Amino acid sequence: MAGKRPFQKNQATSIRLRQNAARSTVGQKSLVTCIWWRSCLSSLSDSGAMRKQKACPGRRSTKLSIARQIIHSSRSRFTARLDSGVRRRLEIRMFRQFLYPLAAATLVACASTHKIPASPTVAASMGPAEFQALPSKPADYRVAYGKDPNQFADLRVPSAAGQHPVVVLIHGGCWKADYASLRDMAPIADALKAEGIATWNVEYRRLPQPGSGWPGTFQDVGMAVDHLRTIARQYRLDLDRVVLLGHSSGGQLATWVAARKRLPQGSPLYVADPLRIRGVVNLAGPGDLETEIALEIGACQGHVVEELLGGSPAAVPERYKQASPSNLLPLGVPQVLVWGERDKLVPLWSGARYAKAAAEAGDSIDFVTAPSLGHFEIASPFSPFWPKVRNAVQSLLRSSQ
Repeated sequence: MAGKRPFQKNQATSIRLRQNAARSTVGQKSLVTCIWWRSCLSSLSDSGAMRKQKACPGRRSTKLSIARQIIHSSRSRFTARLDSGVRRRLEIRMFRQFLYPLAAATLVACASTHKIPASPTVAASMGPAEFQALPSKPADYRVAYGKDPNQFADLRVPSAAGQHPVVVLIHGGCWKADYASLRDMAPIADALKAEGIATWNVEYRRLPQPGSGWPGTFQDVGMAVDHLRTIARQYRLDLDRVVLLGHSSGGQLATWVAARKRLPQGSPLYVADPLRIRGVVNLAGPGDLETEIALEIGACQGHVVEELLGGSPAAVPERYKQASPSNLLPLGVPQVLVWGERDKLVPLWSGARYAKAAAEAGDSIDFVTAPSLGHFEIASPFSPFWPKVRNAVQSLLRSSQ
């Protein structure tokens, strides 16, 4: 797909491919400057004082001491064969016009290079352990939406007066209990609360917990979203402004929740009046579960999709049709797909193919890509890419349907 436009605009749909070009260069330039000055000074000095330093000196006294050693060493090298009068004049000239400014520049460059600020390139190595170790605060409330111990959600509500828009958060983890929990989305919940947005962070039954899979996992996330009607008045939630946000398999579930109004009445997942939502932000979640079968061994270490749906596409074709958002298009609500171009678990082409199908079906799709990021960084509010995700959420909350 490189160098080509995979999508075209039509009257009903607009797809905008965006690249995250943010780069942090100030610290890198400072480091280059420091290394360059050090190499220049080292070439003038027989003492090798700077060559022995593995990093810029950390203390002022050390810096000054090294600078004096360099000046003394270089002065001796260039004046050894001159008579005392000429040597004295040359020493003064060297010190004032060359070595002193050079040494001073070295100290300034080193002083500005304590560390290089984190960049998307550096952050691209994040794995599940680092992602799940991101800090978060306790939720304001834990509310049950069903009778099962795993049917609950964490609610965070801003302290400001008035009603608050709501973002429903659905975590990923290959739909498996031992991979993830709602704790994964807590950092995002904190970040959105700080922006004045309430968050409803959903837990649900996951494989192999009793009642998980088909249809329980899907029923749970649907019930959780609809339960907002029950608690909206008590917690001052604005149900006219509800957005879904999910990561990885949670992105698939979030997109499915938006699509469930298109389910046939005979489906065990059908509800007559699902809560109306403004839009979906899908962070690298598969849109087609049949396609996901080819990827699940590497991403989930097993045949998780077949376990989730209770069989292969040939054995239970209707379940795949009803569980895959790609088979329920058009959703009829705006969607934002966010993908890291270095995602090795759910590759970029998977999101691109779903976006193309949604566009052709008439949905409004915004496909946002991060060139230097992988699967987990796009779901971190501490990533340089986070403003893109936050802005997508805020834009959907402001949209009108």
